[in-house]
Amino acid sequence: MLQNEGLRQVHDILMPHDDQTTQSSEFIPHLFYSLYQIRKDPSSSNQLETSTGFIKHRLKNCKNLIATNEECRKLLSKSVEEWQQEIHNKEKELEVKHKMLDDLGKRLQVFRERK
Repeated sequence: MLQNEGLRQVHDILMPHDDQTTQSSEFIPHLFYSLYQIRKDPSSSNQLETSTGFIKHRLKNCKNLIATNEECRKLLSKSVEEWQQEIHNKEKELEVKHKMLDDLGKRLQVFRERK
C-alpha cells in the first residue's frame, strides 16, 4: 500500500476499488470510454461536455491534493532518471543491510558454537 497519504488519496480517486460495483465510478475505464465516444462523434458538444466533465472533476481533485501536500509534490517532481537512481541507491542500501545481517548471523553462530 502507498505510504504517502497524498499519493494514496490520488490513487483512490483514479483507481477502481473492490467495494465499487458500478464501472462508471472507475476513472480509467471511464476515461477510455469517453475518449472513444468523443472520437466516434466529435460534433456532439453536449456529449463532449458530459464525457469530459467527470474526467475534469477527478483530475481537479487530484491536482488539489497534490498542490496541498508538500511530500507528494516532492515525490512527483523527480524525473525518471532521478527515480532510477533512487531505486539503484535503495537496492545498494538493501544489499549492504543484507550483508550486515548475514555477518551478524555468522557471528551469532560462532558465538553459539563456543558455548
